[in-house]
Amino acid sequence: MDKTVKFKTVFNGYSKTEVDQYLNELDTQYQNEHLAISRLMLNAQNRSDQIIHEAEQRAAEILAKAEADSKMIRAEAEQVKADLIQEMRTNFIDLLHTAEKMRKTIENSQEMYMLYSTKILREIPLESSINAAVEKVKQLYPQTIKKEAAIKEQTPIQETIIDAEDLPMQTVCNEIPVSKQSETNVDDLIKSINAQRRS
Repeated sequence: MDKTVKFKTVFNGYSKTEVDQYLNELDTQYQNEHLAISRLMLNAQNRSDQIIHEAEQRAAEILAKAEADSKMIRAEAEQVKADLIQEMRTNFIDLLHTAEKMRKTIENSQEMYMLYSTKILREIPLESSINAAVEKVKQLYPQTIKKEAAIKEQTPIQETIIDAEDLPMQTVCNEIPVSKQSETNVDDLIKSINAQRRS
């Protein structure tokens, strides 16, 4: 707007018509500018409100997604934890069952050992002499003795008859024509008998 305004001069001053017209134009221009500024401010306010609303909505969405993700992660972690606990519990129960089976197997083995040991000791009476015990072994294992006797017949060995009461246990056992393995078995059996006697 031009700041310099010229009015026609009349008697006793300026032309009232031109002054009024100018003031009207100035007022209209001011109102238009004020209206434009108001509209601009209103648009700015609306845009600001929209931006704030969008920001709040976006923030809410992000928080909701983060919370959902957090819940999902916690749920997955809890599931993994539960699976591990269940697996450990199952493995522990299996281990207990295995240990129980092993215990029963050992107990059964011990019972069978005691039964067989008792049976053998009952079948072999406590003889007063070693020779009597050896004869009892011959009766219990005739096939092995016959086989060893047949081997001896093929390879004669010079023997000297000596009273078994005067000889050590190993010497008495050598009187029987058996192999080294049979001698060891007989020796072990005789030692077991003597141990049972002492106990």
